[in-house]
Amino acid sequence: MFDLRDAEMLREIVKAGGFRAAADTMGLSQSAVSNRIAALERRLGVQLFDRSRRQASLTLVGRRVLEEGERLIALRDQIVEGITGASAAGTLRLGVAETIVHTRLPAIVRALREAAPALRIELSVEVSQRLSAMLADDEIDLAVLLRQSVPPGAVGGPISRSELGWYASPALDLGDAPLTVATLARWPIVTFSRGTLPYREVERLFARPEIEPPILHGSASLATVLSLVADGTGIGTLPVEMVAGDVEQGRIVPVPVAAELVPSALDFTICRMKSLGAAVDAVIDRLHGHK
Repeated sequence: MFDLRDAEMLREIVKAGGFRAAADTMGLSQSAVSNRIAALERRLGVQLFDRSRRQASLTLVGRRVLEEGERLIALRDQIVEGITGASAAGTLRLGVAETIVHTRLPAIVRALREAAPALRIELSVEVSQRLSAMLADDEIDLAVLLRQSVPPGAVGGPISRSELGWYASPALDLGDAPLTVATLARWPIVTFSRGTLPYREVERLFARPEIEPPILHGSASLATVLSLVADGTGIGTLPVEMVAGDVEQGRIVPVPVAAELVPSALDFTICRMKSLGAAVDAVIDRLHGHK
């Protein structure tokens, strides 16, 4: 009966002061504009313009239709702005790797909320391989995961590098000399969950015929790894940034190791498969360093 195009055309005729001027502004013929308004009048069963005057003049009912059309246009604009504009709202499904929870997550959430105060964040914490699948399957909207796990077609860039180190309880009294792989192997090893890059690296480290492989404990919770290390369960690999406070308090101590035994750093990327709205996309760009 009455759609957005009708409302926009009606508004443009009144704004331009006539059918011909409105047609020029919209890039249409005058007959196309006239026929559209005539068809609208037939559908509504009313006369919108007083055609006895030279300049387009709305009838009383025409002014009422214009007012309702303005409301319709305003509502459309609000919906579009809410989806793509600076006042983005709704629920953002954010997936992050465990390391990010203990390092960059507060800054990421703060940046998103500052850009879109009405945004609700639904958080999932998973290993990077799982986050990659969830992003590709549209189970999450935004992921912070290891660079090696970014799915094809994802848009984003690097956000953080996390250095890893070896740590132990001070009660183990390991001394100040760098430990060799054989010395490390005498202790249970606590690290990231099975299948992750740090876990596989630790497995390769001890896959040597000249040593007896140590007991290897893996956990998806780095807080659990930290707790086990602090309790003296074994020597563990943990993010340097995450445990800086625990080292300062003397709860755990760094374990010096030979250069070839230093764990590889983890490179994280923030990425998405689709636009999440202008405001959120801009924040993502800033987070990974692109203006």
